[in-house]
Amino acid sequence: MARLDMSKLALPKLTQIQNTDALRHLVSQLQNTKLIAIDVESNGLFAYYERVCLIQLSTSKNDYLLDPLKIKDMSPLGELTANPNIEFVFHAAEFDIASLKRDFGFEFALIFDTMMAARILGYQKFGLAPMIDQYFGVKLDKKYQKANWGKRPLSAEQKHYAQLDTHFLPLLHDILYEELKQKNALAEACEIFDQLRKTRPTVHEFEPEGYWYLADANKLRPRQMACLRELYHWRENIARKRDIPRFKVLSDGALVKLAKNRPTSLNELKQKRLLSKKLVERYGKSVLAALDVGAKAEIPTRPKNHSYSRPTRHKYEKLKKWRKNRADERGVESDIIVPGQVLWAIAQKAPKTLDELEAVGELGPWRIAEYGQEILTVLNGE
Repeated sequence: MARLDMSKLALPKLTQIQNTDALRHLVSQLQNTKLIAIDVESNGLFAYYERVCLIQLSTSKNDYLLDPLKIKDMSPLGELTANPNIEFVFHAAEFDIASLKRDFGFEFALIFDTMMAARILGYQKFGLAPMIDQYFGVKLDKKYQKANWGKRPLSAEQKHYAQLDTHFLPLLHDILYEELKQKNALAEACEIFDQLRKTRPTVHEFEPEGYWYLADANKLRPRQMACLRELYHWRENIARKRDIPRFKVLSDGALVKLAKNRPTSLNELKQKRLLSKKLVERYGKSVLAALDVGAKAEIPTRPKNHSYSRPTRHKYEKLKKWRKNRADERGVESDIIVPGQVLWAIAQKAPKTLDELEAVGELGPWRIAEYGQEILTVLNGE
């Protein structure tokens, strides 16, 4: 397919929604629409508390940008998402749904995920950019993928980028729907989509014992672990106060390195190159203070490892091997057969009948019908 010149791409005029009245009017216009593409842009790379900063919608004819930083009441959009007669089309739905539920409490009655559809069909390249290139000959510029979408005003280029993220999804939906239908994979896809729409909202939680699980932390001695604990909590407080992501204070690796070396002066921080000059100026004194607390604090006790029992792990490994073989037969990735967390749940419950397998509550009717007996054979056949 010939490539299109992006500068000459004929797009509909972008409609921008920036207040509640305009949103209500849009919702009234779209309430009888059968299919709406949706995407979100967030500020997770720039803020401690990530939030949805832009919502893009597209129908077969029009594209819209909704600005939740300006719209005081987003609830009218929730009337559309909860409408069982409107199918919302995502590309990689899980993150977007979790974010929209977290920020606005939206529930989705009916969804279609073009990325998941492509994976079910065995596509090797299922990112949005390669799929748009494949089907429409358009090269998407992902330049703004990591932009600060919480900053205003948005540039014309950012708006264009955002528009293109949903503009092609209605057409892509139609193409993939037909492919799923032709390959008799529609029931499987619908079951997976139904599970995706129930994705839980993301929760921003701090794990106080998380320092134990940082890379190379297991190589530290007890006193160094006490220092790492103090640095870990210090970083969290700084990130929260400055409203920036943790990694923009100090990386995990930097925390472990500081705890291992336990510098006691600003000169030592500089000479051993434990922090850059800029970071020494910004955080040097407070880092040393945290290390000093760690040098005198009680040695931490490692949390109990809530690991699975040996029989459960053995069952999981057998199921995992079966899943890999099944995935290879179909030419798909393993989680399309059964997600990993579902395998663990099945391994723990160790069902012996289809009724017991269904009672685990992790598999839908299609997967039970397709794989249920095989799973029971793997679990119970020696």
